[in-house]
This record gives sequence, structure tokens and C-alpha cells, in this order.
Amino acid sequence: MKKITRLVIMVFVAISLTLSCTNNSNELLTGVPAMDEQHKNIELTLDELIATVEENKSLEEINEVLLRLIDIVVSHFDYEEENFERVDYPDKSDHIAEHKLLLSNVGEFYINFIEGNEVDVDSFLKYLQNWVVSHILHYDKDFAKLLKDSKLRAGNPYARN
Repeated sequence: MKKITRLVIMVFVAISLTLSCTNNSNELLTGVPAMDEQHKNIELTLDELIATVEENKSLEEINEVLLRLIDIVVSHFDYEEENFERVDYPDKSDHIAEHKLLLSNVGEFYINFIEGNEVDVDSFLKYLQNWVVSHILHYDKDFAKLLKDSKLRAGNPYARN
């Protein structure tokens, strides 16, 4: 269990470093406060998870933070997908497919690791880092622009809180 937990932490460390480096330069800011806050919340929870592991907390405490992080990510995906309909987002199918692809790839990697199959951790971490940055830069920023434009045209709120 300790080996699996360490692997999960390595994966999230890679994502956290990616978010931290790019958020510090504002590269990943979408301009939609709710989305930017969600991305920041993901980053902060990743940092908490890393600290929990580095402080050698119990597996229960680590898993509690990990489950909270998963909830935050799923909630973020739900937030985006709920808002796709509100603004008639033309790339919603591709965007949802990206969310599903990430969750599927993470699940497949995790299962292979648990079952003792050979996995290429370095390649997977690079995949995750690239996914996070390219997803936000391409999909989230494009969607955010549509949300902001929709608000300007209709005077409607572009984000649920």
C-alpha cells in the first residue's frame, strides 16, 4: 500500500508542479473567476497531499486528502460540463472526451501498477503534465472565452458558484 500511495503522490506532484509553475506566470488563467479558483483549489489540495505524505502522516489521512482532491477534480469537470449547455459550446463533445480520456488513462495506469504490470512512470508523468497544460490552454481557455463573451452579449452570469 505504501508503494501505491507513493506512486499516486508522484503523479500528483508532477501535476502540482505544472500548475504552480504556470499559474505563477498567469499562463493558465482563464479570466473566469470560478474556473481560475477551481484550478487554484486543485493546486492547493495537491500541495496539501504532498505535505501530508512528506510529513509521514497515516494512510488514512493521506487517503482522506486524496479523496478530497478527486472530488475537487470531478467537481471541476462537472462545473465545466454543466456550463457547456448554457452557452451552446461547440466543442463540448471533444472537451468531455478529453475529461473521460484523462480519467480512463489514470485508471488504466493505476490498475496496471496495482496488478504488478510493468509501467513507465516517467512517461506517464510527462503525459499528465502535458495534458494539464494543453487542456487548460486549449480547451479551458477557449471555453472561458465563450463564457465571457456570452456574459457580455446576454448580461447573464457565466458561472455558477
